Amino acid sequence: MIDPAPTEAGRRTFGLAPGERRAALGFAGFGVLAMLVVVLVRLALDVPVPTLTRDPAFTFDYPDWVGALSHLGVLAWAAAASVALLGASIAALGEARRFLTRAGLLTVVLAFDDLFQGHENVGGLLFYSGELVIFALYGLAIVLVVSGSRRYIRESTPVAVLAVAAVLLGFSQLIDRFTYLPARLLLEDGSKFLGVLAWLLYLAIVARRECAGALAAADRAPPPAR
Repeated sequence: MIDPAPTEAGRRTFGLAPGERRAALGFAGFGVLAMLVVVLVRLALDVPVPTLTRDPAFTFDYPDWVGALSHLGVLAWAAAASVALLGASIAALGEARRFLTRAGLLTVVLAFDDLFQGHENVGGLLFYSGELVIFALYGLAIVLVVSGSRRYIRESTPVAVLAVAAVLLGFSQLIDRFTYLPARLLLEDGSKFLGVLAWLLYLAIVARRECAGALAAADRAPPPAR
């Protein structure tokens, strides 16, 4: 978690508090790792660098609007993860911080899966019916996150919004099994997109409430002794 900004100016380095320095190193490390992956894929699979680094629509010369709803869905996953983890970094220690942290990390995984179609690509490579196994693992992770904070979720969060997200995302996975239905893709992808938006709204409300509570508590706290 990012620590609150320290009051002592001497603890800052390059204008960053200790927790902020750790966060900066983490972001830098992720960027370097991504570039290393590009180099390794280029060397191992002889994939041209522009194919790995440039926009797919530009690289493969297809219209910019191809996959528009999918792109917006990934942005919604990323936004949901961001608000959850930011809320966790500000929320007071306790169940709220634990829940937002777990939900944010799970959402990061789901965002990467949606972006790179991991449930289809990785699952298909690892085992027979791998996609179903991957979805079962995601379902188990969701159950663990919810069950681990069920009292907090029930008493302190907008459960109705969470239920809407769960129903829409579950419907999307259910409709995927009925390949003969007319307008199946519209129903599947549309309900998934709406479900991700509902999940984003849910986490945004929870994070906003916890941040407001933490800031109000900080305002009421007595000033530090000098």
